[in-house]
Amino acid sequence: MSPVIQLLAAGRTFRQGPDEYAALRPATVTIDRGQYVAVTGASGSGKSTLLNLITGVDRASQGTVRVNGTALETLGEGALARFRGASIGIVFQFFELIPTLTALDNVVLAMDLVGTVPPRARR
Repeated sequence: MSPVIQLLAAGRTFRQGPDEYAALRPATVTIDRGQYVAVTGASGSGKSTLLNLITGVDRASQGTVRVNGTALETLGEGALARFRGASIGIVFQFFELIPTLTALDNVVLAMDLVGTVPPRARR
């Protein structure tokens, strides 16, 4: 069985002026289908950065991120957006939710926009 999520020495650094800082030090992680994983840590420890790399919202500065066998760094922006729409999603905790919708309706809205899940199967 191939892993559903795999990071191979994947990390993310940012530049701020002349300084560079590591938002996520290179990490190797394998998550198999059906496996439950909790990502915990102090504020600023890289949890959101890790999720952004896995979902393709951000790109790794080094290493490889694979989701369902696809190396995300090989995809252009358009292909990456299509891949996200068809393969992976994330419901953010605060700012990205539409406050007048329930959590379920926020998820269903994303499915409506992508159009890859039949309407009867969305709930």
